[in-house]
Amino acid sequence: MLIRHTSGHAVVVSASVLAAIGTDALVAAGANVGRDVAGRPTGLLLESALRLAVNLRVP
Repeated sequence: MLIRHTSGHAVVVSASVLAAIGTDALVAAGANVGRDVAGRPTGLLLESALRLAVNLRVP
């Protein structure tokens, strides 16, 4: 599941989407991936990181 913010600068994705993106890509996206206090991705993707999820969508 992917929910896009009206500004177009952020998305919130489900755990299954995070898994499909993969750990390496999330690490490479760095500060544009929201993380909890333990460092795990929360599903909030900002700016350039949101492309990781958007590119997974079927047209």
